[in-house]
Amino acid sequence: MAQRQIGCAPNLDAQKTRDAKVLLAVASGTSEAMQTCVATFGDLVWTIARRGVGPDAAADVVQEAFLSIWKDAARFDPARGSAKTFVAVLTRRRMIDYQRRQPGGTRVSGEDQNVCESVASGDAGPDQQAQSRDAAGQVGDAIARLDPPKPELLRMAYYQGLSHSKIAEATGMPLGTIKTHLRRAMESLRVSLQPLEETS
Repeated sequence: MAQRQIGCAPNLDAQKTRDAKVLLAVASGTSEAMQTCVATFGDLVWTIARRGVGPDAAADVVQEAFLSIWKDAARFDPARGSAKTFVAVLTRRRMIDYQRRQPGGTRVSGEDQNVCESVASGDAGPDQQAQSRDAAGQVGDAIARLDPPKPELLRMAYYQGLSHSKIAEATGMPLGTIKTHLRRAMESLRVSLQPLEETS
């Protein structure tokens, strides 16, 4: 897949350019791109999900949001908006989907949309590039420390972009087991990467 050029958006600042390159790498299937994506946008996605649906349900929304990022990254155009806004919009859509599945079919409110926009508009400091590189390595280490079969399921879901049903077919595991493993894996990553978020 041809990779879009960042040069089409000359007014992007350095951090926005780096963020855009992460999404473009995901779209092109660059090795370990999804690991870098989780490190770069993980805090943003978790913050939006936690504020929208609460801490107990946030892991489910985060899981679905990163699946959407993997599948839809090719639609990102840096000339039309920032990578953070693109990620925030996808996360909000997954919140809406999640809430519609709940009793009463509650939807994300306008206030929640404002929260998404506010979180996504935050600018990073000048040391963010080095921090992102370190974070990518820490994400990889945290995934490697997970109990089997969670690391492999994460790779299938987020690096290969397979749906839960496709993973179930490939592994022979029940669909519910796949979802449980992935949810618990995301929750474990959230805990192990908490110190990283506190310094970001």
